[in-house]
Amino acid sequence: KPRQASQAASSSNCCCGAGIFSWVRGRRQTQEDESVQECREAAIPKHRILGFVPRPPEEYVDENGHVNFTGTWKCASAGGDLHGVFADMGLGFVVRRWMAHYGWGTGAVVRKYEQNGNHVKMTEKSFQETVQEFDVTGQEQRVNCGDFDVLQTSYWDPQIPHVLHWRGTDVEKAEPSKWTSSCQFFLDKDHFRLETTSASNKICFWTYERETTGSS
Repeated sequence: KPRQASQAASSSNCCCGAGIFSWVRGRRQTQEDESVQECREAAIPKHRILGFVPRPPEEYVDENGHVNFTGTWKCASAGGDLHGVFADMGLGFVVRRWMAHYGWGTGAVVRKYEQNGNHVKMTEKSFQETVQEFDVTGQEQRVNCGDFDVLQTSYWDPQIPHVLHWRGTDVEKAEPSKWTSSCQFFLDKDHFRLETTSASNKICFWTYERETTGSS
């Protein structure tokens, strides 16, 4: 937050010399703030999509080329450097070993998406239930993840508009080593893939399968 000039150096009640001094202080602080912001942007991991992104099913594509993930999906598989990604996110070995024992969510985690245009509500059920709501606008927003909040920026890929991206940081932006970048896209009408890159560029991924009416 820019520092306020002192009363003696205020341009509103002093001579032009004090006004210039105030301007210089404000300009220097602005440059410092911009530098900090640039460093923070550079620290956000850049996700590189693994492999080929297939053309999505036409029935789930809107006039802008964006897709709709509305439906109920169960985690069908997990892969990549899962230990590495979750270690970067701050999870200890015991917790990661427990997650690995349960297949990193395979066969257990269920996600229900309710998507209306660029507004997304995602309810995830596993050992507990969490609800996340966000808008795909490219703007940073605070999103609740159950026991904690994150700052999330969600956007459609400018080159591949049917790929949904989002970046996540801690609210204070004080722990860049734990930041992540993720993307999600259809593999076919009944499967989508979710990929996550950690701050040290480790990548893991999950495949989700659509649950049909009456499936367990």
